[in-house]
Amino acid sequence: MSLSEVGIRAINLNTTSLNINQGRNRVTEVGVVEFEDGGTTQVGNVNFELDRLYSYYNREVKLNPEIVGLPWIKGYGFMPDLPIAISMDETLLNTVKEAVVEIDLTRLKERFEGIIFRWAGVENITAEELGISWAILSGNDRERRLLHFEGGITLSYEQVGAIEKFVGITPDEVQDGIRHRSGRFLLEAWNTMFQ
Repeated sequence: MSLSEVGIRAINLNTTSLNINQGRNRVTEVGVVEFEDGGTTQVGNVNFELDRLYSYYNREVKLNPEIVGLPWIKGYGFMPDLPIAISMDETLLNTVKEAVVEIDLTRLKERFEGIIFRWAGVENITAEELGISWAILSGNDRERRLLHFEGGITLSYEQVGAIEKFVGITPDEVQDGIRHRSGRFLLEAWNTMFQ
C-alpha cells in the first residue's frame, strides 16, 4: 500500500527536536504529515517505555521430560518460565526435585531461595554486577555480601540481584536517587516472590 493510497501527500522530515514525557513515553521529534485533501497532522518519534516484567522466553528450547510433575512457575523479566530454565540447567532441575520432596518448612524456604538464585543466575553475584551505585552504597557489607538500607532493612546481594532479574532491569537502569531509601520496596518485592 502506498502513501497516496491512504491519502497522504507528503511527510515533512524537517522535524523539530523535543524532549517531552507523555505517560512515561518520551517524544523526541515532531514533524508534519500533509494529506491529499489539504489537511495536516503531526507525526512524532516516540521512545516508548519498556516494561520487561511481563516478558516471555522467545528462543527455541527442548523441554526436559523430567519437568512433568514439577512446579510450573511463570517467569518474569529476564527469567524464563521455570520449566524452561529447568530444561536448560541440570543443577536447577536437581535442586527443584530435592525441594518438592522437602517436608521441613525451614529447609524448604532455604531450598526455594536457592532455586530463585539459580533460576535468576545470581548465585555469587558481585557488588559490581548489581550496579556501581550498589557498590558505593554506604551500607554495603562486602564481607558478608549484604546491603543495609534505611529502617534496618538488610538484603543479600543475591536477593537484590534476583529482584533486578525478576523485574527485568539492568544494573545501569536502577535509579540512583532511591538507593538508600529503597530497602522497604525491595523487601516488599522479595517477599512478593515468595507468595
